[in-house]
Amino acid sequence: MEAIIKGNFVKNDSIKKKDGTVLNVAIVLAGNETVQINNMMFGADVKPLQPVELRVNIKNSQYGLYITPVTNN
Repeated sequence: MEAIIKGNFVKNDSIKKKDGTVLNVAIVLAGNETVQINNMMFGADVKPLQPVELRVNIKNSQYGLYITPVTNN
């Protein structure tokens, strides 16, 4: 499913998975919810709490929702 997330940028982060790979994520505060967007990092020009709007793909996984940015390939 595709959706648009509107919120405020919180931070970029990296998560080390059990298999040793590193997953880059962006954290966005949308309303009262904290949203983790996988496989994405905002640029240095985006400041904390700056408003952002993103088109994302949302998939259901065994651990919850898996959210990734829409790419124009």
